[in-house]
Amino acid sequence: MPTAATSTSPRTLADFVPARGLAHPIAQTAFAAVARRAPALAVTRERIETGDGDFIDLDWSEPAGEARGFVVLVHGLEGSASSPYVGGMRALASALARLARDLGVTVMLGAHVDRVLVGAGAARGVELASGERLDAEAIVFCGDSNAIAASLLGPDVARAVPRTSPEARSLSAVTWAMVARCQGFPLLHHNLFFSVRGPAELRDRTRGVWPPPEPTVYVCAQDRGDAAQPLDGERLLLVVNAHATGGRRNEWTEEVKRRWERSAVSTLARCGLSLSPEAVQMTTPADFQERFPATEGALYGPRATGALSTLSRPGARTRLPGLYLAGGSVHPGPGVPMAALSGRLAAARVLEDLASTRRSSRAAISGTTSTG
Repeated sequence: MPTAATSTSPRTLADFVPARGLAHPIAQTAFAAVARRAPALAVTRERIETGDGDFIDLDWSEPAGEARGFVVLVHGLEGSASSPYVGGMRALASALARLARDLGVTVMLGAHVDRVLVGAGAARGVELASGERLDAEAIVFCGDSNAIAASLLGPDVARAVPRTSPEARSLSAVTWAMVARCQGFPLLHHNLFFSVRGPAELRDRTRGVWPPPEPTVYVCAQDRGDAAQPLDGERLLLVVNAHATGGRRNEWTEEVKRRWERSAVSTLARCGLSLSPEAVQMTTPADFQERFPATEGALYGPRATGALSTLSRPGARTRLPGLYLAGGSVHPGPGVPMAALSGRLAAARVLEDLASTRRSSRAAISGTTSTG
């Protein structure tokens, strides 16, 4: 019967054997960022107060079975236990969920909502795909608001928000996440390779799923700082703007995808940059539509039409009392900082409305009312 050998001696870098195909350190980092599914760990936080008025937080996670070792994960100067490189990309969400649970919130994962329940002219709860009903005084929807207008949460709430027409949608994108060797151009962290056609590349909506010739390409060299530095292989994110055609998945064929790749490469080649990819993950508007239904792949909600266009976006309150909105498709706009602000606005509206409702609670009046 085979036995497992154990040792109390410390492990060193020389003992590390990388997984097959991930010999390069950057390939290991890229694979972890894109494909790793970090386990959900239950942690206990210990805070140590320091003499200068600061503090140190230690997050302890005990194994389910017998411990076979002791691992210390240390974040960078401005990081935390929620930093993606400590716990994976889900670390931030896990930290928020942990805070919510500490405040008494029940977090349900993988619970698909079939519809919002409506009664007496207000949202009263949700019905899950399992048939379970959850009553609620307030519901905050954090997906694209157009999903409500498209009746994806039931026909009773479809009129609670304005519908975004196809012409009013923002742009989508075609992206490539890759590990590649770069030659011929001194990349920085952020790089923009402009199209020779200028703004005309985005005017032609009749193109459908077909790429523009030599489009503008954004390249994020994630392992570089402000000074160019040659690397044997590095993580890159390439982004090309595209129209929101995600609902036409059958048109996003392998040939169309290859044309987008050739089109982006032609822009980079014209500017002197050549890439030798080792691993590539491509995402199209059809993929974004699958992840965010009713968007057609649009990444930013309604498209911006001027300096005041953010004011025309849906606010936190909907036309249906008890139903609220947050996320990148509503005011003040897309992006993590804006979406976070929308969450704060939604929370403020919920608290205001609940306080107002409780102050004006119904009262029974005995007797009759004279009208004459």
